[in-house]
Amino acid sequence: MLRASGLNARKPVDPSICRRCGATLAGVAGDGAHQAALRLQELLVAGKQLNRTELPGVGALDWSTTMALVDVLLGMVWIDIPGRYRDRLFARIANDFGLSQHNNIVWASNYGGLAILAWLLEDLPTRLPATIAILHAPRLDRLLTRVPDLSSEIGDRLRVMLTRANAPSPRGPWSWRSWIISLPETGSELRERALSERYKLRHQRLFAFAAVRDGTPVEAAAESVGVTRQTLSRWLHDAATHGLEAALERPQRRSQLSGAQAEALGKWIAADRAHQRRGAVISAALSQFGIVLSPDQASRLLRDHRARPGRRHRPWKPKPQRTTQVAGSTHDPAPGS
Repeated sequence: MLRASGLNARKPVDPSICRRCGATLAGVAGDGAHQAALRLQELLVAGKQLNRTELPGVGALDWSTTMALVDVLLGMVWIDIPGRYRDRLFARIANDFGLSQHNNIVWASNYGGLAILAWLLEDLPTRLPATIAILHAPRLDRLLTRVPDLSSEIGDRLRVMLTRANAPSPRGPWSWRSWIISLPETGSELRERALSERYKLRHQRLFAFAAVRDGTPVEAAAESVGVTRQTLSRWLHDAATHGLEAALERPQRRSQLSGAQAEALGKWIAADRAHQRRGAVISAALSQFGIVLSPDQASRLLRDHRARPGRRHRPWKPKPQRTTQVAGSTHDPAPGS
């Protein structure tokens, strides 16, 4: 369809020139639509006609549930999310799809939405938690409340479906190996990115990941960036669970004991000398209160509450009650009194 600017236009219509930027369409550098987005479009068109869709990674859904799922996933990306977090997600999608630097996708367009959905559904159990972590998005219950007029029946279906997809992965000692092997970036690309990073935390972690990606043992990779093996293992576990971008962020404070919890943990520490280890304190806080303590916090609790040789230390004992003492007479009593 040819569109003229108006009936009184003086310039001839040229179908090979973009009306927005004036570029010649035949000579514009860029990639075609990605095959994953095209396949998803075909599935959605057929699903609308049949009132039933077969989405990858999800299975058979009726049309109303499909549209509710689309609203939840795209709402997670666009509603109340800072632009810098969205840019990191879009860079991850473009990298996973192998898009060239000339392919400037308008992510807010219909094609951009299809590309986001196609990337998510391609590996939903892995990419949904990664997306939530990259975007700092709210949890699942709040995501569902953003969809207007969502019936309880459809909401329950989505909750079961997305909870299963967002389930935590097994956290074994080497559970990150499959993630680092399948990482799209090579070690050289990770180092190149590290050199362009402004913050030391991101710079340090990218160099460590690059070394492990190239096959360097964890101990040697940790030593090369000046951290312990346990610290690098924790970074790798976080990256395998939440994605590379989330592992590069500074961790948020999640470990704050209340006064009663600190008192109970202090009693537990002082009760048995065999349990006076930092790892045991972290495990006790997690099992008793569901709070993840940092190693520094566990060490501080040990210093404050464990029994010391030669003295009795009870930091939780009640404070002594204040009593009012009435001063007696300073005069000598009279003789015979």
